[in-house]
Parts: sequence; structure tokens; C-alpha cells
Amino acid sequence: MKSIIQTGHSFFLVEASLCWNLLKSNIDGAFLPFPIFTMASLLHNGAQWDEIIVRQTACPAHRLEDEINKPDRPLVTNSMTLRSAKNRYHVSLALWLAYSYALGTLLWTFLWLATILCFWKYSTGLSDFGPTKDLSNAVGLIAQLMAAWHIGGSDPIISWHWVKVLFIWMYPTIGIQDLRDVPGDRAVGRRTTVILLGDILARIYHSLGLIVFGYIYIFQWVLASRKDQYTLMTSAAITALSAGVIFRLFAWRSIESDRKTYRYYMSLYLLNLVAVGVCMRK
Repeated sequence: MKSIIQTGHSFFLVEASLCWNLLKSNIDGAFLPFPIFTMASLLHNGAQWDEIIVRQTACPAHRLEDEINKPDRPLVTNSMTLRSAKNRYHVSLALWLAYSYALGTLLWTFLWLATILCFWKYSTGLSDFGPTKDLSNAVGLIAQLMAAWHIGGSDPIISWHWVKVLFIWMYPTIGIQDLRDVPGDRAVGRRTTVILLGDILARIYHSLGLIVFGYIYIFQWVLASRKDQYTLMTSAAITALSAGVIFRLFAWRSIESDRKTYRYYMSLYLLNLVAVGVCMRK
């Protein structure tokens, strides 16, 4: 019995380690937005803080890209085979579908899967072309945030009011993530936005997106929804972080610096979601 427990414990430790190495480079965009937006829905629904706390408790075809851009991923380090990666993918997918059915978010799960199948899973070329690659990320935002809001139990019409502007904000700015991946993307023949426009033009394009749609988000959504000391403070923080990201885009133009800039950009995205919760509080 003891050996079975030890074997099971070792198995889960290995799986947890593999999962972390697969996902850690995108954890701020793939996981953190979900509880933040669910919290906003709960706040709009009139939930108390104690209730909120209780309820909040790889593509193998591009291995060459990972060898260059993310060399610590399991397929690159040979801690996972291609066959075992596919097996894990299918098991996780089945569990994900079952869980989303139980939560009542199957529609948004199918939208998320559609972006994976259409843009990434099959060789359509859509994930290798900047505008459609950026679109897939923005559509994924819709699926993720609408599902999170549904779990919170609030009116989906309210959610769409916020999700649509976040979609518009993300589309011209998410390409910031590809500034750090240019060597690997070139190696596999991807034409991301930065490769299509060139380094300087891409940075200008992303900066204009942050300025224009950041302004719209703050003044026509956040402050138009509610104007008090908390929304003003949140708006000021969004403005300051946006300025910091734009400054970094031009002041430090190296792969390592762009990795850090992307982290600041994702923090900005999360702060945009926090602003929704600030506006939704009773």
C-alpha cells in the first residue's frame, strides 16, 4: 500500500513538473485572467468577499521554434516524447470538455477549441501569419472571459460590454509577445507581425494600439462606467503601466528585454481586467 502511494505521489510530481514547464511562459495570459474576470462577475452579482475567496480557490510541429525560443520545454529537453505529449493532450481535452459541461460553459469551450483547431492544430498557415495569429489570441480572449463571467453568475450582456473592447485592445497589441520570438519564428517560416512590418514599424504599431485603445478603454469604458477614487487610481495605474511598456519597446530592444516587456504587457492586460472588477463592485 505504501509503495502504491509513493508511486502515485511520484507520478503526480512528474506530471506537475511537465505541465509547469509546458505552460509557465504563458501562465499570466492563459490562467490568471480567468479568476480575475470571474471575480468581476461575482462582484457585479453582489457576492461578498469571503464568497469570492472560496470560489476562486504545445504544438509539436514547431519543436524547432521551442529549441530556439523556449529551450526548457519538455519536448526539447526530451523529458516527454511526442507520443506521450499527444496522449496527455487528448486526456486533458476530454477532462476539459467534461468539466466545462458541468460548469455550463461548453459553448465558450467550443469557441476556444475552434481557435486551436483552425489556427494551430492543422496546417492551415493561419498561426504562421501575423494578423491571423493575433486574431486567434484575441478570439481566445473572448472564449476565456465569457466563460469566466458565466461562472460568476452575472448577466452575459454586461460581460460582452467589456469583452468587446478588451478584444479590440488586444488585437493590435498582442503581437508584443512575438518580439521575443523572432529568431525561432524565422527558423520555422512564420511571418508574425514584427517580421512582416519590421522591428521599428512593429513597435510603433503596437505603441499606437496601446495609446489609442488604452485611451478608449479608460475614458469610454472605465470612467464612463463609474468615476470615483478607485476607478481614477486604477485608470492612473493603467496609464502609467502603458507608458512604461511603450518606453521599454524603444529603450531596450533585445530578446531578453522584450521577454520582460511582454511580462509588463501581460500585467497591463491583467490590470485592465482588475478595472472591470473595480467598476462592478456594489
